[in-house]
Amino acid sequence: MLTAAHCVTTAAGVNDPKPYHVRVGSLDRTRGGEVAQVDEFVVHPGYQAYEDEGSAHDLALIKLSSTVSKKPAPLASRTPAAGETVKATGWGYTKATGNDPSQLPVMHREVDLPVLAPAPPSAPPARRTGTPGASGRETSAPATRTATPVPAAATRGLPH
Repeated sequence: MLTAAHCVTTAAGVNDPKPYHVRVGSLDRTRGGEVAQVDEFVVHPGYQAYEDEGSAHDLALIKLSSTVSKKPAPLASRTPAAGETVKATGWGYTKATGNDPSQLPVMHREVDLPVLAPAPPSAPPARRTGTPGASGRETSAPATRTATPVPAAATRGLPH
């Protein structure tokens, strides 16, 4: 599975995957679909926590401990051009919450975002816009459909 690196890291490094699970095949993060435990987070080697949020390096793969039969959300079928609109989807935080799992939305959300043109090499990078990340800074999502891992504590006591 693909997610943003800032969702699975802190300034101290990559989060322990043991308390995490993912739900595949449901738009409700608390029920339906299929649940699998996370075995490992593999963060892009160029990612630097809190410095790369919203950059091309803000990527991580989620290795599951078991195979799932449900189909994941599809990735973009082509690279969108600057000015086109893409959808960012998931259950991630939409404001600074101190990583409080009770503040995660229950239902899947999506937002349309414009694709920005790359900055010329001699110019400073453009400020990316998007939704505030857990740190309160703005982040942007890749032009893909992604799954955001939900800490097991966020759904403790709820049926899997």
